[in-house]
Amino acid sequence: MTTKEIIELLKEKETDFLKTKTFSQLPGIYAFFYIGNDFPLLGDSVSKHQIIYIGKTESSQEKRDSKTHFTTGKTGNSTVRKSIGSILCSQENLTPIPRNESDYEAGRFSHFKFDEPSEKIIT
Repeated sequence: MTTKEIIELLKEKETDFLKTKTFSQLPGIYAFFYIGNDFPLLGDSVSKHQIIYIGKTESSQEKRDSKTHFTTGKTGNSTVRKSIGSILCSQENLTPIPRNESDYEAGRFSHFKFDEPSEKIIT
């Protein structure tokens, strides 16, 4: 399957997250679509129904999406949450913090999460 075919298949399967009742128990590729009207920082350059994130899960979509990407306190393990938090950081006054002491001491500043109030805003 080509990249173009995968993207077209993802577009065919677009579903509003709030209407999602179940998640796949299988590994695979998934996408997040923008459904708003004014994307933070980029305005109308990101249009409605545009893919803004493509990811893969080696376990299951349920475990990766519903129990990591959309769970408060999981930013340290989620590129999606880090990306959303980074985009909204100034606008929402979010506070990034080291994921843990050893990452900080080793200078791994890309290994971060947000404080609890910020985590709730991201969710």
